[in-house]
Amino acid sequence: AITEREIPVGRTGRIIHRDAPMKLISILLLMTLAAAAQTVNYPFVVKPLAGTSEIGNGLQATQALLKSPGDIVADSAGGFAILDYGNRQIRRVGSDGVITSVASLSWDCYDMKAGRDGSYYLTASALVIKVAPDGKASVIAGTGVPGSSLDGGQATTAALSGRVTGIALDSNNNVYFVEGTRVRKVTPAGIISTVAGITTPGYGGDNGPAISAQLNYPHGLAFDAAGNLYIADQSNYRIRKINTSGVITTIAGNGNYGLAVNGAATASPLGFPQGIAVDAAGNVFFTDIGTNLLLKIDGATGAVSTLAGGGALSYADAAASSVYLHGPSGIAIESNGSVLFTEYSSNRVRRLSAGNVRTVAGRVHIGGDNGPATDATLNSPIDVAYDAQGNLYIADAEGHQLRQVSASGIIKTVAGTGLPGSPAPGASAATSLLPRITAVAVDSIGNIFVAAPTVVYRITPNGAIDVYAGTAASGNGGAGDGGPATQATFLYISGLAVDSAGNLYIADHANHRVRKVSAASGMIAAFAGTGVSGFVGENGPALSAQFRSTYAMPLAIDAKNNVYIGDDGNFRVRMVSPDGVITTVAGNGQSGDPEDGAQARNTPLKYPAGLAVDRAGVLYVAIDIALQPFGRHSIYRVEGGVIRPISGLGDAAPADGIAATANYGFDAHGMRIDLNGDLIASDYSGGVVRKLMRNSPRDLTVFDGNNQSGAVGSALPKALQVRVNGRAGLVVAGEPVTFKVTSGDASLSGANAAADDTGLASVTLTMGSTAGPVTVTATAAGLSAVTFSATATAGLAIAPESLSFAYTIGMDAPEAQQISVSGPGLAANASVDGDVAWLQAVVVDGGVKVSLANLEQLVSGVYNGKVSISADGFDSRVVLVVLSVNDASLSKRRPSRDQRGAVRF
Repeated sequence: AITEREIPVGRTGRIIHRDAPMKLISILLLMTLAAAAQTVNYPFVVKPLAGTSEIGNGLQATQALLKSPGDIVADSAGGFAILDYGNRQIRRVGSDGVITSVASLSWDCYDMKAGRDGSYYLTASALVIKVAPDGKASVIAGTGVPGSSLDGGQATTAALSGRVTGIALDSNNNVYFVEGTRVRKVTPAGIISTVAGITTPGYGGDNGPAISAQLNYPHGLAFDAAGNLYIADQSNYRIRKINTSGVITTIAGNGNYGLAVNGAATASPLGFPQGIAVDAAGNVFFTDIGTNLLLKIDGATGAVSTLAGGGALSYADAAASSVYLHGPSGIAIESNGSVLFTEYSSNRVRRLSAGNVRTVAGRVHIGGDNGPATDATLNSPIDVAYDAQGNLYIADAEGHQLRQVSASGIIKTVAGTGLPGSPAPGASAATSLLPRITAVAVDSIGNIFVAAPTVVYRITPNGAIDVYAGTAASGNGGAGDGGPATQATFLYISGLAVDSAGNLYIADHANHRVRKVSAASGMIAAFAGTGVSGFVGENGPALSAQFRSTYAMPLAIDAKNNVYIGDDGNFRVRMVSPDGVITTVAGNGQSGDPEDGAQARNTPLKYPAGLAVDRAGVLYVAIDIALQPFGRHSIYRVEGGVIRPISGLGDAAPADGIAATANYGFDAHGMRIDLNGDLIASDYSGGVVRKLMRNSPRDLTVFDGNNQSGAVGSALPKALQVRVNGRAGLVVAGEPVTFKVTSGDASLSGANAAADDTGLASVTLTMGSTAGPVTVTATAAGLSAVTFSATATAGLAIAPESLSFAYTIGMDAPEAQQISVSGPGLAANASVDGDVAWLQAVVVDGGVKVSLANLEQLVSGVYNGKVSISADGFDSRVVLVVLSVNDASLSKRRPSRDQRGAVRF
């Protein structure tokens, strides 16, 4: 068998189920609450807001939610397995059409094939992984750390590049995979070697040894029955073949990008070949994700033909010649000749059979309008914004829609039909097509600004849509300053923000700049950044500063019109003041996890992907790990210059009600603060919008000790307890509570008590010398007070008011019992019915101790006694005592019946 390396426990290298044990979650939650008690830094709790995370295991596959499915594998039982990339699962659809989960994955995996033993082989960044039929995972190649290694060594210790994509297995159980610009092999003995390509991308080497040829970032791999290897040479726009002698040739594609032309395959252009499969007759099938076509190369004639795709934009199933395909990716041939393929962009699996294409798994991520937002379906929400009325707007990037969630939690579509396209100026936003959305912002009068990569659209309060800034052209991105915003150009817009005057700020991260559109004039001007990548200009004019934006450039504006900018390539968050001066507010320029409690400007930071600022000026920073696959999706809070993590430190799934620090994080991008001061974050990969609710104190409730009575001078038997409840539904630990006697004669064990880990704060109440009602009031800062009622009685308060003992002759005497009672001059006297003085009572600290004596003088039976208790100034009280005596010797003599049925001993 192939040499395998067991994957160590942990998120960064193990296939695990995301449902963490509840015991672990409870421990993490208590740790969070204990930390809160020390710092009075109330924890945040994850709550759902919009979008469903129920992916549909156990349902018919067509009802399930797939997320960017990658490859697909057909099995001999009439079912198929799906690499569900976005959900990080391997899922199987049986012949009955029901979908289940085979394994949960800790990595983003890109391709998958099945071995003859039922194992699945997958590629991930710098790794090749095997999942056995029992779900156990192991690494068969790579260390997980990107790098490069020579041939001939153990594959499990070899460093692989971060781009490990296609995978295939030959008949001898050798595993082949794409690593960057090469195809490499792992033998059953675990030795790694190169079979095709060199480390330099390009095109060359046909009709020669494959190991000397050039490939250009290939993707899919497949073998035919004879052992020939086929390669989807993606960026060369070709299909290559390596025969069993190791010679490489081109069998499709002329090197030009374009729609395939039916006829000689080597004379036809191709787009980006992605997945590839070969049937038993030697016909080659492949998906073209660049041109959205399913293609076939005839094994006998070498001719290429279009099998499906090319129809009008639609999500509908249709005849293969008129259907539209949405990002066809993985492909598999079923035993009956039908072709299965995944659609990465529409989140579905489709089948080509008898000239028709129909959906067999997954559904389009659009739905739920006019119902609860938590039941709706979202498709890669990338940004959020609030209007003045508390309506939330969600930029649903891959859904090509702008959704609105009302303050009552009902969702509807504001703009977009779900199909990609460009709106006509002045048209109704609700019926217009939208391109991929990248950001959203709302001004104070209800205008909604929606960004596409090179254009910002405005949706007016009456629902009309028009272009507010930018043009469709991006070749000269960055031009147009000083003129109308509608004539400006951008390269890639990734952030929007609006200030109190309605001016719009646009972050063009591909140009490393932020620009400003005047609400009054519609003119655009440079605001921050020179357009040159770098890091200069700190503490100077923002117009002279440099940014190094690699992935995103989020924006946020506070109540004072300070503009915050995520400078991800410099690992910083920077701020431009109203007078135009730029400074760093978080990050020291080094990539790393911030130190909890450190000065934000003096500690490392990773890629800031989302920013938000609350009304008090507290900054929130979401970290993206797209460029760091082994990091965490954490969110940090910067207050008073100090940075603290609030989410993404644990190993539990980000489920409803879990402490945010106990979850392993989520792909937060757009963030905003709602009217209640809670943090709203879009989970791009998860397809949901989450609320992080701060668990600050909500109210006090009486937990125990109310409505007790006690004699004057005595302490009540039960403590007075209040519970501090948090806004997010969890208790609050560490919160100080003040107790005060507000009427009557009594005293407390203390005036202040801090809530423990269960949220309880307790004091003891002792009655004074005057009989009558007593009221105790408990208060905590900002919360309504609660009260306890008690009564001080003139008589002695005793507990319990009766006692019972049981004694077996010949055994040890029962242990003494105590009556709780207090008072000045306390005295006790024991008496019994009968001649044997078996009962004794003595005054001890806190009450009266009652014990037994002279038990050897008793025979079996029931005896009655009493303890009279008195104190100065009080009427005496009597406690009744019952003693049961049993003779063990009698219990051993069991009755029997004679022949007549009479009972005898």
